[in-house]
Amino acid sequence: MAVKILSLSTGEELEHWLMNYCQLIRSLIQKKQIDNNVILAENARKIVEENFQNPDLSVESVCDELHVSTSYFSKIFKQETGGTFLNYLISRRMDEAKKLLLQTDYKINDIALAVGYEDTRYFAKVFRKIAGESPTDYRLRERKELEREERE
Repeated sequence: MAVKILSLSTGEELEHWLMNYCQLIRSLIQKKQIDNNVILAENARKIVEENFQNPDLSVESVCDELHVSTSYFSKIFKQETGGTFLNYLISRRMDEAKKLLLQTDYKINDIALAVGYEDTRYFAKVFRKIAGESPTDYRLRERKELEREERE
């Protein structure tokens, strides 16, 4: 780099070279920031995957584990995933609940506990909001659908 600078013969060449070099540094810094944002969001997803059954899992607990503020984390998570952390957590829990409803005969309160809800009524309310029907109705309808498909 020093040789390159010394080979420049005019102030204009030096200014042009410095401008290009500054733009390069700026783009590298921006890329590094983007990479860090992706890593932060991915680490949060991993925490959810490993702990969604924990009723105490929250944006605050994830931020504590990742050593970032909730406001910074929320901004970056939404920027990287297109949605809020809470919606991501609820979605993960509901996906697991649907799987358990179809693949097991567990009672609804056991499924609620297995996916991180201590209050069965609240679990049922959230499930209804996401799925458009109660957990029991979902189980019955989906099982009938599977039986119909197996007969065909």
